[in-house]
Amino acid sequence: MPTATGAHTIFDVPASNQWTVTTEPNQKQFPDLSSLVSTAKTWATENMFSLFKLCSDKDKVVLACSHGNEYRPSNHGGKARDGIKTDCKFRLNAQKQSNGSWNLNLTNPTHNHARPSSLSGMANARRDSNQQHEEILRLSAANVRPNQIMQLLDENNLATKKDIYNMVARERRRKLQDKSPLQYLLNHFRETNIFHQSYTNDAGQLTGLFFAFEEGIALGKRFNTIFLVDATYKTNRFKLPLVHFVGVNCFKKTFSACFMFISKED
Repeated sequence: MPTATGAHTIFDVPASNQWTVTTEPNQKQFPDLSSLVSTAKTWATENMFSLFKLCSDKDKVVLACSHGNEYRPSNHGGKARDGIKTDCKFRLNAQKQSNGSWNLNLTNPTHNHARPSSLSGMANARRDSNQQHEEILRLSAANVRPNQIMQLLDENNLATKKDIYNMVARERRRKLQDKSPLQYLLNHFRETNIFHQSYTNDAGQLTGLFFAFEEGIALGKRFNTIFLVDATYKTNRFKLPLVHFVGVNCFKKTFSACFMFISKED
C-alpha cells in the first residue's frame, strides 16, 4: 500500500522484492551521448528493467530506473490508480570528458521493487528502434492491419496494438504538415502527375474531385463498352461520398477506371 508523505505518495516495498543488477554495461566510454544512452537502454532491457533521463545538462546526464521518482496522484479528481513509481534509487551517471567523449558509471545497482517478468507494460521500454519503426510504417502503408503487423514483427517486439496506432497517426500528421487531408491529396496528385479535375462552388468550396490513374485510363480506353458506377453510402475523412467507376474487360474481369469525390449523391 502507498504511504502519504506531504504532497506525494511513496510505495512501501518489502525487502524481499528488492534486487541488485549483478552486471555492468560492457562499454564504459562513448563518442557521443546518443550512443551511450542507446547502449545503456539496451543493457537495461536485457536485465528486465527500463531507463529514463532523470536529469541532464550539457556535461552530465543521470539515467534512472523507470520506477524512479515518486508517484504523484492527479489533482483533477477521478478514480485513484496504482502507478509504477516506487522511488527506486537505481542510477547510471554519464559524464562528458574534456575530449568530447562520454563516460558511463553505475553508481547504484539496487532496485527497490520486484523484478518484472515482462517489459510490455512500460512505454519507454516499448519504444521501437529506427529499423522497426520504418518496418511498421512500411507495413501500414501497404494496408496491413495493426494486429497483423504485431504478428509479423520479430519476437523481441514489445509494441502493443495501441503503440502501432499511435505511431501511424503521428506519421500521418507529419505528412499532412498542417494541411487538411484533401489539400494533401490534391498536392499529391499534382506532384505525381495523376490526372485529376476539381470542382468548386461560388464560395470556393470544393464540391467534387475527379481522378484516374494511368493504368485505369488505359484500360478504360481499351474496354469502354460496360461501366458500373456506384457510390459509398458513408462519407470518409474527406467528408465527401466516393463514386467508383468500374469497367469490364474482354475476360469479364473488372478493373477500376476512375474515381470521384462528390458533395452529395443525387
